[in-house]
Amino acid sequence: MIPAKGHPTPPVLFLVFNRPDLARRVFARIREARPARLFIAADGPRPDHPDDGPTCRETRLLALQVDWPCEVKTLFRDANLGCRAAVSSAITWFFEHVEAGIILEDDCLPDLSFFPFCAELLEKHMHNDSVASISGDCFDPRRYRKGVSYSFSKYQHIWGWATWKRAWKHFDVNVTQTRNELCDASWHERFHKDKLVASYWHKIANDYHSGNINTWAYPWMFGCWVRCAHCIVPTTNLVANIGFDARGTHTKYAGHRLSDIALRPIMFPLSHPNVVERDRHLERWTEKHALGICPQRKTSYIWSRLLHVFTAVAGMKAKSNRRRFT
Repeated sequence: MIPAKGHPTPPVLFLVFNRPDLARRVFARIREARPARLFIAADGPRPDHPDDGPTCRETRLLALQVDWPCEVKTLFRDANLGCRAAVSSAITWFFEHVEAGIILEDDCLPDLSFFPFCAELLEKHMHNDSVASISGDCFDPRRYRKGVSYSFSKYQHIWGWATWKRAWKHFDVNVTQTRNELCDASWHERFHKDKLVASYWHKIANDYHSGNINTWAYPWMFGCWVRCAHCIVPTTNLVANIGFDARGTHTKYAGHRLSDIALRPIMFPLSHPNVVERDRHLERWTEKHALGICPQRKTSYIWSRLLHVFTAVAGMKAKSNRRRFT
């Protein structure tokens, strides 16, 4: 169901590279949404990949297929910048022209209801600094709060998302302004409130600072954490990642549980949460199933202690019985 008039499709940034087959599918959905402003950014071909030239050129031809009333701007790189620089600089370029908008990569296929979902929430939270982004990703709808259309998470889910210029202006690809917090293990323990999760992210933060990780997504999320700015996560999956194959940068395994999750439109009118607060149950599911972390639990600790006591008691009884029969 598409909502009533009053929320035109926001400006869209479409990030493409060398996968014309996937880009065409996403572009077809953008065409259905008919944004009045479309920005298309493409990284340049890699010099050591001879197939990139033809596939990059074919993908860029999508800019010529806009057949609805639309202002189109392009940022086509001649040289290859790599994922981190190409994507982050394209988003910065996007927000040199708009105050808010949707960001879609060539492997992020949205449901049509994703566009009005973003439109309504971009307007609602335009001046709310505690909200950094709006995601279309819902990995497991059973874990979401009932009675609302979305929850809030510390995790910035970016397989189809929207944000504001006022949020992106804090992006620091080198994480220079937040280095002290992110390299401090005690800060992570206070923020995540789980030692195992804190250790996981403390290591990643240090690896990033050491130059061992090359991505734009971590510095974006780290900056949001330090500012306590959350991500809106819908209760139904509005974007499917269709790019799990050998060509993917970070998504190569086609059988991954997060690959091409079924789309389900969100219902309108939206039911808004009463307060902006993180959904801890949702975050724990993400940590366990999407990130492969198994967070510690007080209940797990209690059961381990009880097991220890039961084992000790059983051992004492066995020892007593042996003495009785000897």
